[in-house]
Amino acid sequence: MQTSIHMRQLYLLSLIGFFLCFYKVQASNGENIEYDLSSPRATIITHLGTLEEENCNYEVAAKPFLQNNRTIDEAIKLAIGLKDILKEKEIQIDLDNIPQEPNYIDHKAKFHKYQLTDSLPKVYLVKVHNQWVYSEATVKYVEKFYQRNYLLGKKLSLEWIFKHLYRKVFFEIHVWQIVILLLSFLVSIILYRILNFLLRSYSRSLTSSEGYEVINPLVSPFNIFIISLLFGIIIPILKLPRILENRLLIYTRGFLFFLAMVLCYRLADLFSFYIHKKAIEKRTNFNLVLLPMITVCLKVLVIIVGLLVTIQSLGFNIRGLIAGVGIGGLGFALASQDTIKNFFGSLVILTDKPFKIGDHIVADKVDGKVEEIGFRSTRIRTSQDSIIYIPNGKLADTSVDNHGEKQYKRFSTDLAIPHTTPAPLIETFIEGLRKIVEHCPAAREGKYYSYLYNLEDSLFYIKIEVVFSVTDYNVELANRQEILLQISKLAHMLGIPFGAYILRKKSIFDEEAFLANWEIDPNSLKEKLQDFFNNNDNNSITP
Repeated sequence: MQTSIHMRQLYLLSLIGFFLCFYKVQASNGENIEYDLSSPRATIITHLGTLEEENCNYEVAAKPFLQNNRTIDEAIKLAIGLKDILKEKEIQIDLDNIPQEPNYIDHKAKFHKYQLTDSLPKVYLVKVHNQWVYSEATVKYVEKFYQRNYLLGKKLSLEWIFKHLYRKVFFEIHVWQIVILLLSFLVSIILYRILNFLLRSYSRSLTSSEGYEVINPLVSPFNIFIISLLFGIIIPILKLPRILENRLLIYTRGFLFFLAMVLCYRLADLFSFYIHKKAIEKRTNFNLVLLPMITVCLKVLVIIVGLLVTIQSLGFNIRGLIAGVGIGGLGFALASQDTIKNFFGSLVILTDKPFKIGDHIVADKVDGKVEEIGFRSTRIRTSQDSIIYIPNGKLADTSVDNHGEKQYKRFSTDLAIPHTTPAPLIETFIEGLRKIVEHCPAAREGKYYSYLYNLEDSLFYIKIEVVFSVTDYNVELANRQEILLQISKLAHMLGIPFGAYILRKKSIFDEEAFLANWEIDPNSLKEKLQDFFNNNDNNSITP
């Protein structure tokens, strides 16, 4: 519906612009005008002079063609046809060089003959019964001209048009020309709808819904481009007044260049969609990073070149415009320093590749996952599912911690236990901690340890450090959770309290009750430890 409204507005504006090209109204009248065929100059004035808009009289202009029982309509057709030939070949007739002697004789032909111009040897006047008229060779030449240029037969079926429409002039244009233009507009509307339906149906059958959304915006400008191209072909055939024809051709050419710019602009989106699709299929991230910048640069280039070519096609001198743009470009560059800085920051990111789309990074107090590296900024999605945009210029100057590039994830923690814990119980607890890590499939072999390493504030401190062979942050957290849960279960099974804060609070931790209930028999502790791991073998986390 919206496209249809736009098309109606476009054609309405085209009609208004068409009529604005004319600047006065001139109508022909049917008054009798005296004519003179007594000399070559008088005949030429009678023919061409009465076809001028201010003196238009087709019956008088046809007088030099009325010999051999030719009808007035046939003569009018020949008179207009010869004028069209002179107009098409851009032949100017200089009346001062045409003889005005009634008995003029051509020195080469040796009889009463006057050739109109050397470039048209078959167009000449002859003297018949004291009147200078056009020869039969001229008549045949004009008829062949119609056959060749207008695809009409020898008997042209345009008598009604010449009789009823050709003679009438409105806004310096013949009525039949206006009728053909209006019919062309009507046909173009029908053609637009047909092309629109066919191309949209074809594109929908070829691509997915996402591809159709990209191709669909190309259909309307392409259809209008084809129709405008047809108008550019029709306009010269109509033989409009020279000034009007030139104006219409200039406006049509400018409109075609403008439509070509719109098509190229939207083709940039199609190019981006195609490259993005191929990048996903091949699982390459570099294209995805570079693609937004390439698309923006293409669009900017298309707009600049398209506007310059369109303006030049309308007859304007773009040299002064380019010079003005060059002077204004300096001020624009000074006013857009941050934008330029961000652009070069984008180039630095693309060159050094400190991160890529999908990496988890920490930069400038922002922690999140990279979703897009754009022309000006980088988009990061945080753990709170919010979006943060960081200018690329600032990001290029900031230290970036790229968690996405980690091949291993390190986990380190300290466990505090009472200093009164018996040594056998501590040894069993540390051995259990090591086995918990060994039973974790994500733990890197040989890259973990668990030791009693410090005594401070009446507390023993046990250091546990594990290296996970995972790259995904969620899997890392899941393995951390499982190890901590297993540590808690082991400590509860052995009866060992841990946690520096709890152990320092006498109101919470009863040391005497703990000492009264400890188990120090090595065999008993070993059995407990074995039972613990037998019961927890199925509770491991896979990387």
